[in-house]
Amino acid sequence: MSMIHDALRQGKKVFLPFLERGRIYCSPVRNTEEDLEKGKWGIMEPRRSRRKKVRPDRLDLVIVPGIGFDYKGNRLGFGRGCYDRFLQEMPSRIPRIGLAFDLQMVKELPHYPWDKKMDLIITEERIIRTKGV
Repeated sequence: MSMIHDALRQGKKVFLPFLERGRIYCSPVRNTEEDLEKGKWGIMEPRRSRRKKVRPDRLDLVIVPGIGFDYKGNRLGFGRGCYDRFLQEMPSRIPRIGLAFDLQMVKELPHYPWDKKMDLIITEERIIRTKGV
């Protein structure tokens, strides 16, 4: 949450994901106390009454969670394909940043031709540039 608070204090536009019928959408957040509530899994997400769906092509970058990442930018998700579908809708010009702990990095992950790779992966130890690898 501190990353979100910092971005809002700096005047940046923040959009957070929410799940609806197996799809991820993003909604603007201006005030974390007013705009967010605990979701199904206890993770803060846009409050239902304040959600406004924003098209993925309106984003400047996306920060993506995962169970694991490899050094080529492949991501192991949570097995439902929600982020995979969301990333497919995004133009390739929008940077995809994986956020992980260093222990989540592995040498290689299985992947498919339709998977979208991360451009960067940021851990508590380093920034891993994957573009062109």
